[in-house]
Amino acid sequence: MLFQLRNLSEQQYKLAMDAPILVGILIGSADGILSEKEVNRLRELIQTKVYSEKNDVHLLYKKLAEDELNDNITRLAAQTAEFPTIELKERFLIERLQGLNKIWPKMDHGYAIQYHKSIRDIAIAVANASGGVLGMGRITYEEGELMDLKFINKP
Repeated sequence: MLFQLRNLSEQQYKLAMDAPILVGILIGSADGILSEKEVNRLRELIQTKVYSEKNDVHLLYKKLAEDELNDNITRLAAQTAEFPTIELKERFLIERLQGLNKIWPKMDHGYAIQYHKSIRDIAIAVANASGGVLGMGRITYEEGELMDLKFINKP
């Protein structure tokens, strides 16, 4: 268990570890299709954040990258693929991610702020991963509505 997440229950710890991937899946599938470009971008982001994040948030990404990242992305994407509508998939993912609101007070405040910023960065980068012509109009309306993660409170 990561030291920075030591005050979390096992379920909260799992959510904190899954949240970056869940955010990527939520944004990537907002238009109904989680494209290979979006999955690849999510994988690249997590691997990059091992070195780029501050306040020991990089340790969370290091653990994610070391712990069968591809299998975890596939597993979490498969959980949401079974929903018959985009709306049900989004509701499921949003409700899971709203669990972070209960976790923030259990984290060091600086760590929580950096972690929140980090998952918002993932949302924006995944939204920009596919679509558009010559880089214009890359973010769909659906992605734009979700990428600010307004349903997750700031720590």
